[in-house]
Amino acid sequence: MPTAEVCVEQVSEGFVALAFRGSRLMCNTIPLESERSALRHLRIACERAWGRVKLKRNPFCGPQAETVASLVNRLYLGDAVDAGDVQLETPKSESMRRVLLAVSAIPRGRVTTYGALAKAVGLSPRVVGSNLGRNPFPLLVPCHRVVRSDLTVGGYSYGRLVKAYILMREGVEIDLETGKVDRRALLPAWVLRGRLQVALQGVEAGW
Repeated sequence: MPTAEVCVEQVSEGFVALAFRGSRLMCNTIPLESERSALRHLRIACERAWGRVKLKRNPFCGPQAETVASLVNRLYLGDAVDAGDVQLETPKSESMRRVLLAVSAIPRGRVTTYGALAKAVGLSPRVVGSNLGRNPFPLLVPCHRVVRSDLTVGGYSYGRLVKAYILMREGVEIDLETGKVDRRALLPAWVLRGRLQVALQGVEAGW
């Protein structure tokens, strides 16, 4: 059973929980209303992605935790910041690695569909959806930028409303009556495929 060191940092929008394995981030939360909620969601995120994990709380976290939590907070607010310098734990499977790399290639203010993402990575939409549901790095790996084929926002670990708010902060227009994103925000599958190839060649996120 892997062991991870847990830190909880207070930011402007709440509390961000993080789990590190050495210098690499193993999982994180978005900003949440309480420290208790952040810790609960962190355990869920870690276990979905990695199975059973021993989480060891560290009350004296260093600058790395502060830096990553601040970055997560800014991403939550929709700021245009680069998360590429954060060292992430390598995903357990090649399919998850490909999916998360492809999602990382979706730029701020754009979205793709589950079907288009599946074509880009050469997997079934079901496998893609399963991997996205186990993404241990919300906001840092922007799975919220993947929507349903009918352009409704679709599911999210922290709720559809939160997903919609994050997208709108990033500049994506959403019809509040239908819950659909503006089609102009869609990133074509062929563009995403090209971005994925660049990401794989550059070995982004240390993967």
